[in-house]
Amino acid sequence: STEKLKKRKQSGLTRKSVSVKAKAESKAFVDSATLYRYEIYKAINFYKIAISFNRYNLQAWYGLIDAYKSAGMNKEMKAAYAEMEKLFGKAAFSIKQIVQNFGDVQDVYRTEDNIYRIEYRSDKNTETELIQETFSIIQAVRPICNCEAISLFSSTSPGYGLMVFVKKDTPIHTSDAFTRNASIQYLK
Repeated sequence: STEKLKKRKQSGLTRKSVSVKAKAESKAFVDSATLYRYEIYKAINFYKIAISFNRYNLQAWYGLIDAYKSAGMNKEMKAAYAEMEKLFGKAAFSIKQIVQNFGDVQDVYRTEDNIYRIEYRSDKNTETELIQETFSIIQAVRPICNCEAISLFSSTSPGYGLMVFVKKDTPIHTSDAFTRNASIQYLK
């Protein structure tokens, strides 16, 4: 009803329209941030620019929060987290919800030795696409899981896909650092 819509607008829960061009610009800056190899602070700036083009770019927010964490910028990380929660709600920080943004969740649980195990079905076909997708998932999950490591299996079909293992202190603030430092096994 119009009364419900009015309340949502007043609470700030409605989204303003983002143009196709702004979405494309935002995605390009996220790509720049994730590919930037050597300077975390420049990656942070790319994420901020991406968000300035599209405040609703989840990947940019997850990347910014993870980059702040990697740089030890806890105050900034908490501020970005609060802003993201205001825009997207608490569900944006649910591990299952995060993974559902990328594919069909098969299983999510924490082991006795404090490792988050995540399995989901992806529609991506190539190793490169799977690596980029799993990088985005781990980048989003790591700041909120409070775990020793993340073990992720991105299934493309029974027995096929990508397995990734990342410890909590492994530097993965860019996709290059991710492919270099994470344990990645492509099953074909």
